[in-house]
Amino acid sequence: MAKPSFAVTLSVDQSIPEALIKYITPRFALKTRIRFERVESGGDIQLSSDPNLMGVPVFTLKPNRTVMLVTSRGDQNQKQFKIFRDWLQSGPGRSALSDFRENGLQVAYPVEAPEEAPVEFVIAGNPVLGEK
Repeated sequence: MAKPSFAVTLSVDQSIPEALIKYITPRFALKTRIRFERVESGGDIQLSSDPNLMGVPVFTLKPNRTVMLVTSRGDQNQKQFKIFRDWLQSGPGRSALSDFRENGLQVAYPVEAPEEAPVEFVIAGNPVLGEK
């Protein structure tokens, strides 16, 4: 039995090409079963190029406009926000952004995903006892 899909509201700045959003959102929905219901403003998740908003940079548009992923609740730990952010920063999400063309030209340029801090493993125990 397939998992049910559900909708999250998404609002997008008018400065972001509508065709780009129509290109990436079905690809996201296909992978995650989360679909977006588009609203004019104040969506659960927002794509904005407003430099005054605090969010996660996900791609740039020419000329040097950074598009941020923002949550209306200010909670970047919201499950759907994290899933969309992670997808946009993943290989498939970055490819979807890079592959979109308008008049034959690339429109969106993915930002570099932040590197995760290396995890140090410490093995506890006594190797001599473990060998016995």
